[in-house]
Amino acid sequence: MKEFFGKERKTILLLLAAVFFAFLISYLSMKDNSIAFWFDQSRDAHLASKIIEDHDLKILGPSASGTNDAVYHGVLYYYFLAPLYYFGHGNPMVPAMVLSFLGCLGIIPLYYFSKRFFSSTKIAWITVFGYVFSVEIIQLSSWLSNPSLAVVPLIIFYWSLWEVGFKNNKAFIIPLAISMGISLQAALWLIYLFGPLLVALLYNYEHFSKKSVLRDWKSNIIFISIVFLLVSSILIGQLMLWKNGIFSLEGLGLSEKITNTSILIPLFKVYFSKIIQTIGPYTPVVAFLILMASISGFTQLPKNNRIFLISWILGPFWLFLIEPRNSIHILISLELAIILILSFQVTQIWQKKSFVSKLIAATLIGVYVFSNLMMFKNHKDTSSNIFSPQQGTNLADQLSLIDYTYAKASGGDFTFSAFTNPHGYYITWAYLYDWYGQKKYGYKPTFVGPNQSGLFGEELLLRDDVSRAKIHFTIVEPDLEVLPQITRDLFIEEQNRLAPIVETKMFGSTKIEFRPI
Repeated sequence: MKEFFGKERKTILLLLAAVFFAFLISYLSMKDNSIAFWFDQSRDAHLASKIIEDHDLKILGPSASGTNDAVYHGVLYYYFLAPLYYFGHGNPMVPAMVLSFLGCLGIIPLYYFSKRFFSSTKIAWITVFGYVFSVEIIQLSSWLSNPSLAVVPLIIFYWSLWEVGFKNNKAFIIPLAISMGISLQAALWLIYLFGPLLVALLYNYEHFSKKSVLRDWKSNIIFISIVFLLVSSILIGQLMLWKNGIFSLEGLGLSEKITNTSILIPLFKVYFSKIIQTIGPYTPVVAFLILMASISGFTQLPKNNRIFLISWILGPFWLFLIEPRNSIHILISLELAIILILSFQVTQIWQKKSFVSKLIAATLIGVYVFSNLMMFKNHKDTSSNIFSPQQGTNLADQLSLIDYTYAKASGGDFTFSAFTNPHGYYITWAYLYDWYGQKKYGYKPTFVGPNQSGLFGEELLLRDDVSRAKIHFTIVEPDLEVLPQITRDLFIEEQNRLAPIVETKMFGSTKIEFRPI
């Protein structure tokens, strides 16, 4: 593997410069607490903190959505978060910054991978350029959610898969196994990686015959052992769930989903949105035109490169025909394949050497950078995030809201209720009042609302079903249209029973109602 990490001092320095420049862009997107912090993030922060503080060791992560709490993600993300929250004294910005920096380090393996894949240093640098300015990669890397942990491992996985499957390079067996195991721990739905893995192994077997890596039993045993070891906690957890009657294939309703052809349209929409989001999120029409041009450029690639990229792009397809998803984050790493294709296309156009060709190539790069930077500014200005289900409020807004409640209480006791998504879980505000409010003001409010027994963070705040203090607040989170109207009506009725509204303020898109007696 030494040939890939040569002693090219200039290259290494340029790569490190690219890493720090990418991190600078990411830092600008996050500074002043500009990160999304809702239910998932507060739940994970609370549970990860308990690993060190309460010695509460775990073998499973959060349940995968749409599985009726029968299938769970890996636990690695929690152990990654635990020391960061512990030494960061509960501040969510600490793990967000570390995740972001790790994502920026992905520039290094991406460079060497694209250099090998295209046999071109020029294309490799254009690929790095595309990675640095991708608003999607910037936000994914700093997103406080388990899939973010897979950003770099996925780059290493596809690089290793190319080397093992299409180059028959056995030296990449161990990196392939480790990156696959870590990716599965980060997001269980990345089980779709077995799709491109199967394609690569079939290609290898067909084209390398007796020299195929598949005939090397030692390599096979090493690969299977490493992957099994890294996902063993998931397997043990699912086995325990199966023995207790919680997990079963029948309970997932897979047979009904496989025969439901209506899932194809949403799946194609997610694919299309992902591609446009990568190419030109701020200029979708231009992005579509670039997509059409890139498809023609794709046909100019060597056959083995095309097979590899097709297996990469369509890799998730088989799984989501069985278990539908409509969130753009399910296609993480697809943006890398798109950037690779774009880099190749730009280089092909530039190499035609005519002034018009160079102008077109420069325009493609300019549109890509402009579109991503404008979307970056838009997300910053509107406190929005590609991957968050709730938009318009960032951590800074939430902390300002908490400051407002303490200022109104003037050092006295107060209570609050919260209308949240998911409804009935108060963990977001419990965590923020515990981490930020308690440390800054020396005390915490009492929560008035649904019973939190058995839910995340039940011990973080005092709770009283009936009574309320003289100073009471109602917090209403954004994007709650997904909840039934009757649920919203009942909540409003309950809050009006407690006291009428005297003042309403907005912190980002989150509303708070001041209801004193």
